[in-house]
Amino acid sequence: MEPPFSPRTIREYLPILSSVYASLEIDVQRHPALDDREYLQTFLSEATFGNSKTNYAMGILNNWLQGTDFKVDNFRVIHKKEGARWADFIRIFDAKIVEHQNDVSIIALVMTKDGRVTRTLGEVFLQHDFEKGSQKQLLLQHLAESRNHDYVPTEILRNVIQSKTTQVTSKVVEEIRSNLASSLRLPLSRPIIESKRGSGYRIDSLYNVVPVD
Repeated sequence: MEPPFSPRTIREYLPILSSVYASLEIDVQRHPALDDREYLQTFLSEATFGNSKTNYAMGILNNWLQGTDFKVDNFRVIHKKEGARWADFIRIFDAKIVEHQNDVSIIALVMTKDGRVTRTLGEVFLQHDFEKGSQKQLLLQHLAESRNHDYVPTEILRNVIQSKTTQVTSKVVEEIRSNLASSLRLPLSRPIIESKRGSGYRIDSLYNVVPVD
């Protein structure tokens, strides 16, 4: 079993781990019948970062895979169990990268009045576009512009987005959470919009959403 790795060490090696992830994910997408193979191997990161650092990054990955159907063997990832699906491995790997990318005290996002929400993650620029004037754009814009960052009553948001029921408002909130978590690689454990029964909705304190023109 691999020794534990500190969060600081993992953050240092995230660029290498992300490179490994990207190369393996591409292989899975290009070869839908890849589950017939017993292992996946990465070459890109070895050439880019060198064997020593890549090997250490693969040790971190092996630690993440403890208790799953996969393990690391040098620069390869192999099945430990017949019938294991590579799509499951990619899901596990991706979730771990997202978890550590978001191990921060604040996540800064920028939202324009046209409905574009952006995030800079390391050297990667991420964005999601809500249709201008849509219920999702109007609701998120209103929450972002709420200066006291207190809960906005559901009835007010219903009026903002002109929804007929609280159920429609709740559905719009869920769609915003899902859209931004996927496009901006936000932590699933901390949705961008927080809700409280009897109080309404607000931007979760983890996020600093900056409205701009």
